[in-house]
Amino acid sequence: MLPRSDLHLVSTRQEFLMPDAAQALFQGLITVIDRLYWNREQEDWDRIQNPDIPGMQWSPYDWHDDSPESQVPNFVFHDAPAHLNGMEIRWYKHPGRDLTCTLTWDYHQWGEWYDACLSHLRQYEASLE
Repeated sequence: MLPRSDLHLVSTRQEFLMPDAAQALFQGLITVIDRLYWNREQEDWDRIQNPDIPGMQWSPYDWHDDSPESQVPNFVFHDAPAHLNGMEIRWYKHPGRDLTCTLTWDYHQWGEWYDACLSHLRQYEASLE
């Protein structure tokens, strides 16, 4: 668990600012997804539209604050191991900007989550061959 001073509630949905280390891990995932998208589509991914990777939900930022879509998390790893389920990530306008999350994890948990995401992406990549 992070020190209390590092946890900042940012909405009534129980969202917290993501720790810097977790943001760096998430940026790493975006880089991997970017490469996989290129390999599959042979074009650049705009990092906004859903890259359509099974088990991972990617939803673009919704510019209409009062729409139901604006309540949808931007990223969810649905195929996470049971003890890592429930993490939702949101951003402001563009992936990586003002990242918030719904759970307060310690660095070990973030590492486990990242490893599980990376493993999932590797399995997906192998299925493309």
